[in-house]
Amino acid sequence: MISLGYHNRISSTSVYWLAACIAVSTATHLFYSGSHWMLLFAAAVVGWRCFAEYHSMALPRWHWLAAIAVLIFAMVSLQTNTVWGRDAGTLLILGLTALKFLETRTRRDSMVVVLICYFACTVALLFSQSIANSALVLTSIVLVTGCIVQLHHGRAGPGQLRAVIGRGAALSVSALPLTVALFFFFPRIEGQFGLDLGIARTGLPDRVSPGSIAKLIQSDDIAFRVDFPEGHPSQHQLYWRALAFSYINPDRYEWTETPFLSRMSRHPEAHTWQPQPVLPLERRQVVQQRVTLWPHNKKFYVALDHPIEDPEEEPHVLEMRGHFVLQRKTELVRKHQYIVRSEIARPLDALNAPNRNNYLLYPTNLNSEVVQLGQSWRSQNALSSWLSAGALPEHWRERAEQLGIVHAGLNFFARNGFAYTTTPGTYSPSNPIGEFIFQRRRGFCEHYASAYCLLMRTAGLRSRLIAGYFGGDYNQYGDFYIVRQASAHAWTEVWINGYGWMRVDPTVAVSPARLDEGVDRIRQDEAQPFNISFGGENYAIYGNEWKPEWLTGLENEANLRLQQLEQSWDEFILSYDSGMQLRLMEGVGFYRAGPYQLAALAALMCLMCGAAVYVLLRRKQTRQDPAAEIYVSFCRLLRRRGVERLHWEGPLDFGRRAAAALPAAAAPIHQMTRRYAEIRFGAGSAAVAPADVRELGTLLAHVRKALSSG
Repeated sequence: MISLGYHNRISSTSVYWLAACIAVSTATHLFYSGSHWMLLFAAAVVGWRCFAEYHSMALPRWHWLAAIAVLIFAMVSLQTNTVWGRDAGTLLILGLTALKFLETRTRRDSMVVVLICYFACTVALLFSQSIANSALVLTSIVLVTGCIVQLHHGRAGPGQLRAVIGRGAALSVSALPLTVALFFFFPRIEGQFGLDLGIARTGLPDRVSPGSIAKLIQSDDIAFRVDFPEGHPSQHQLYWRALAFSYINPDRYEWTETPFLSRMSRHPEAHTWQPQPVLPLERRQVVQQRVTLWPHNKKFYVALDHPIEDPEEEPHVLEMRGHFVLQRKTELVRKHQYIVRSEIARPLDALNAPNRNNYLLYPTNLNSEVVQLGQSWRSQNALSSWLSAGALPEHWRERAEQLGIVHAGLNFFARNGFAYTTTPGTYSPSNPIGEFIFQRRRGFCEHYASAYCLLMRTAGLRSRLIAGYFGGDYNQYGDFYIVRQASAHAWTEVWINGYGWMRVDPTVAVSPARLDEGVDRIRQDEAQPFNISFGGENYAIYGNEWKPEWLTGLENEANLRLQQLEQSWDEFILSYDSGMQLRLMEGVGFYRAGPYQLAALAALMCLMCGAAVYVLLRRKQTRQDPAAEIYVSFCRLLRRRGVERLHWEGPLDFGRRAAAALPAAAAPIHQMTRRYAEIRFGAGSAAVAPADVRELGTLLAHVRKALSSG
């Protein structure tokens, strides 16, 4: 019999299989590693190892390998400024796996490489758990398992490639019951345990300054997905609230949640504050949303303007802060789904008495012309034309004056040559508001919201800046909206006595298309052409003009279907957390199951699944191994002749003993046992060929004939 010891030198075929194994495990990190130089290094090392094997070249000595390992650590440290965390750890795994392949000579070394490849495949799920990446990881695991099958059977020629991969796929599928049991019943533990997973930090900034939101305009990354179980609001109501800012840093004109009370002024004749009457419940317009939020490594949640507190929805994770802002207790480091309700007609809060004057503060170094402009809107002349139109009754004088100031500010932006652009340029850090209002008059949403908010404060109106998103792309197949980072938006809220906080979007006064057609139309209008020359003529192509209409339609259709598929994946797989697990346990009768009960149930399910898989595989092996069935018939035939095989006896030992006891059939008995040992245990025995089965059947017939004639 062939020795399968771990210290035997592996064949060239096994080396090439290991190279393929490393290649597929590395491919799972192609788009997520963050540093392609390591992938190129791994590819070069694997290629050289295969070249050396083909030409029977000597492998490098240990001191060369040690020097390369030190170089890898140094390069990774320079690249990531650390050797810990997800990104650095992944780069080290890829580089050191390739380096281990350089010294792989024995079967033991091969198994170490294969196990590391398993780990490298699963690490890819820390970067993305999308359907495409998960399918790539599963495919890689099947191929790595096939490599184990090949290593345990010595040689595997091209004709047996399908059999080896098929065996690897069968072994992988046999692990599915255990995987499903662990997925549903193993206790879910929230938290990062201090591990920096390296989650991307692109997205809505937690501080807003001129130009900070405009940086996201070219990003098509998904911010969140949302559907409405109880009915859709109108397109104009899709203001997604994330952050609210009451304070501005006078040094950088940056809106923040951190109080800045020094070097601040406020209008000396600000309106007195009046509380807002609360509407009865039956008059409120409440919309329920189911939001799947992509990770942004911050604490804010998004919801339609304005969210209302629902204590039944994730009280251990979600909390309502001031300004109608929903916030997690920890940073969001993975995709998460939650349900929230919003009242989109009007808010329900009131001004906090100690802080109500903070909404009137503006920097003392604010351009004096800006201050004078805002204060000029308080004059009665600014309201005369508006009030004469009969928009409001005369006895609502104070509220009418406040609304008149709001209207005057919007008219100023709409009638004085302001332009809405995705490329506003850089403004002076010391006087950005004055430069924007009186000189350049070109800006993105945060320029208008910031300027308008300060103008309202100089006019004596309490105001604050809101950051979030607007709009979304509707998917008619899945009945949901996709909101991308490019849809990031900022607007203003102004306090109106007797009404409450009123949303005012000065961007719409300048560019109504932003509300009607979304940001895609703005990007398309400002897109730079792609210039080509053909036949001596120059042509400028804008956007996707080069695509035929049918191809554009097909691409859009495919994107919608993929989004629908990903929604199902997120809803049933990625959103399965401790809360869903608890509801599942209650649904099957396990009420108030703690972590120990869940662990015991998971262990029991694993044992049951393992036993079921073992029985099925044993039955399948007995049923699908025709060579073993013929050998069992051979042993049964000899037992009837008085020669019974002992339980510890191999085919060759049993054949020698049976031939000595039955000399008349010695020759066919030797042929039978020798051939069965070669087929069943020899090299290349991953699958039994039909010709070998027929040969064993013929030899068994010869044994029967010899015993009958003897």
